[in-house]
Amino acid sequence: MKNKILSFVLALCLVMPCALVFSACGDKEKEPADAAIYVGTATELTTAIADATATDVIKLTANIDLESKITIESKVTINLNGKTLTAVNDIAGDGIFMVIENGELTIEGDGVVNSATQSNDYSMAIWARNGGKVIINGGTFTNVGAKDFEDNGTVANNNELIYASVDGEIIINGGVFVGNTENETYGARFTLNKKDGSNGSIIVKGGTFKEYNPSASLSENPVANFVAEGYKVQSAEVEGATWYTVVAE
Repeated sequence: MKNKILSFVLALCLVMPCALVFSACGDKEKEPADAAIYVGTATELTTAIADATATDVIKLTANIDLESKITIESKVTINLNGKTLTAVNDIAGDGIFMVIENGELTIEGDGVVNSATQSNDYSMAIWARNGGKVIINGGTFTNVGAKDFEDNGTVANNNELIYASVDGEIIINGGVFVGNTENETYGARFTLNKKDGSNGSIIVKGGTFKEYNPSASLSENPVANFVAEGYKVQSAEVEGATWYTVVAE
């Protein structure tokens, strides 16, 4: 009798969905699908940012060239997903991402944000202003090769990579930051920069910086310490360059 029952159960598994006979078929609970919003073009990225809810994650599927800034005025999370965002013709000099009032941009994942351009005097990757907030958890940010002199050829550009002004707030928890080390006048001095006299803020709790010490930022007058309490800077020489990494004390 037992053999007949076993034969019946095995036959049932062959002709019916396993979901109907859990114990006999050994069905396992499926992993939830990835709910990210995938984008591979500039148009898809700007549309996703405009339509995203506060809980959505926008994930890149291809390298994207941007002709002008993307304004962030809501809560947005972008996962670089190993891809590169490049400013190719930012004539206005507003950065790749301009985060304004009511905007909160979180950037995570591996990948590159490259704001180097000859189209403007700034070459910013991130600009937080008018109450905008930015949280950087990962990625590589660079503007090496940016335009380092204004059109007259004598006035040096600062080449701010990450910039806060007018109540803008930037929190750096991780990532790699390579300012324009090729700038003949300032080098990478303006990797991080807070507009003088503004209520903007930059708080660093992690990340690695090439030729720029966030605990003694020469971009500020007087020299400023952007490193949060409870954190410290460690330095190392790698192939002739000094790298500064922020870690917990």
